Amino acid sequence: MRLRARDCLDRAKMHLADSNELRYACLELRFCIEYLAIDRLQAYLVEVPNDALKKWTPRAIISEILDVDPNGDRSISLAIGIGSTSGASQAAAPIQLGEDRRFTMKWANKNYNTLSNFLHAPTLFQIELGADPKIEVMRTRVSEIIAELAAVLASPIQNVNFGNFFETICSCGTAIKRRAGSIPKFGLTCPNKSCEASYEVNEIEGGFTYVIKTMPITCQCSHAMWLPLHQLKVGGEFRCMQCKTLHQIVLGIQALSEPDASKHVTI
Repeated sequence: MRLRARDCLDRAKMHLADSNELRYACLELRFCIEYLAIDRLQAYLVEVPNDALKKWTPRAIISEILDVDPNGDRSISLAIGIGSTSGASQAAAPIQLGEDRRFTMKWANKNYNTLSNFLHAPTLFQIELGADPKIEVMRTRVSEIIAELAAVLASPIQNVNFGNFFETICSCGTAIKRRAGSIPKFGLTCPNKSCEASYEVNEIEGGFTYVIKTMPITCQCSHAMWLPLHQLKVGGEFRCMQCKTLHQIVLGIQALSEPDASKHVTI
């Protein structure tokens, strides 16, 4: 994704000088911002829900990241060094490894929309007020956006994702990973599309407990069963553990024994 973003940025720079091609630079920069947002999302794929992979606007993508990492749109600097030990006068100076430069969601949304405005014909209202975008204004804004994106792409390290993580393995074998402080109150869903089991999460000392969400079902033989919620879909089948009766989940319409037309709407 970063290679694609860099190609877009290079093409935007080529179009910058020619006033007739300036709008092509805007289009390339929108693609560049999108690719960099998607690139950042790749560092959080184990944490975000499956639907996050369908998002394409930078605002929507970064929002998914911020849901699991409140600092996900902030630049991060890394350094490594040896800490002080007993008897040592002072710790050695850390070695700076560099910065993972990131644009914030606010920056991405604002500039993405600005570029979009440059790609549309001015409204009659703008023309009458003389407020339609001028070439020099466009070039200045585009140059500023190019500078920021170039700084992001020049980062010596990318997609740093540190945190205090808790992990569990779903019944389907898929790892479900979340950082402390970002586990939603309504629970977790397996990221495996063919599974999507739901789990209740309870915090305990030193970690969390994960219990699959179920619903009680009573067979005709009076045997009670607890079936996982994600398996209760139309067409699904299950067998009673006691009498072995096969059940199927269906969507149906049941007639009332004492119909009252005044209480119902005719479709």
